[in-house]
Amino acid sequence: SFGNMTGLIHLDVSYNMFTGNIPTELGKLSSLELLRLRNNTLNGTVPDEIFAMGSLEQLHLSNNTLTGTISDKIEELHNLVELLVDGNFISGTIPEALGTLQNLEMASLQYNNMQGVMPATICSGKDIRSIKLKTLESDCNGDKPKVTCTCCTECY
Repeated sequence: SFGNMTGLIHLDVSYNMFTGNIPTELGKLSSLELLRLRNNTLNGTVPDEIFAMGSLEQLHLSNNTLTGTISDKIEELHNLVELLVDGNFISGTIPEALGTLQNLEMASLQYNNMQGVMPATICSGKDIRSIKLKTLESDCNGDKPKVTCTCCTECY
């Protein structure tokens, strides 16, 4: 069981054809800094237990079949540097809470079903260099973009 590996720092199980939900037991890995579950066929929502992983710096969930929204609980990931959730079926709006992550340098949100306006907490005066965020990718391209974004570094 993943929950018994409490000293684990890096967990990368990308490209393994895993299916089903993200195990809630992962939330017990309090020392985990890197969690890569990309390019599998994981579904369901991101469990709230993931947002209790205070040491997490990299959360890579790209290219699965995840649904639901990005929870406001994301603000609990104070050390998060990279958030990659591109290539899923995540819906709703991009939460204001994402802009509270002081260490966030990369957010890949594109190829999902999110819509609305990129929150001002993220764009902060249209100059993303005023925070650490270096890469912000979203579905903001075309005549009728799903996301309106004045500060994205890349629009898809």
